[in-house]
Amino acid sequence: MKNLEIREPCEILKELDIVDTPGLGDIMGRFDDKVTDYLGRADAVLYVTSCLAPVSDSEKTFLSSVLAPDDTLRLLVLVNLCDCLDSQEDIRRIRENVQEKIYTVTENAGVFPVSGLDELCRKTGKQRPNEELAPELEAGFQDFMTMVESDILLRKE
Repeated sequence: MKNLEIREPCEILKELDIVDTPGLGDIMGRFDDKVTDYLGRADAVLYVTSCLAPVSDSEKTFLSSVLAPDDTLRLLVLVNLCDCLDSQEDIRRIRENVQEKIYTVTENAGVFPVSGLDELCRKTGKQRPNEELAPELEAGFQDFMTMVESDILLRKE
């Protein structure tokens, strides 16, 4: 299969094309050239990392090589799985740690602590995975959506 098309009624997707590439360093690096090609044509790069092991040195090196030719390319870093953390202080510390690492690559970046599971539960009305952190996680996702809507889409026009 070369690609998969998913159709979902979501207003913002009418204005965006999202390409989900294989992870970096995929088996024997066979996809690295394709990933680099897609990223070279992007308006923005959405990079998802885990709060449990955020932004390794090899990931920083790869992002540097992709972003270096185009210093106007916006990098959006979603730090996922933040519902696994214990406190708002942990979220703040992880965000600062990721920002430090990412800002050595580019200052044209936004870092957003989120939880995909929390957002799914919020939108479907199910119990949130970490009620104590729910407001913080929702705010992180809303900040990300605001960045996409106000910055990426406006720049695209």
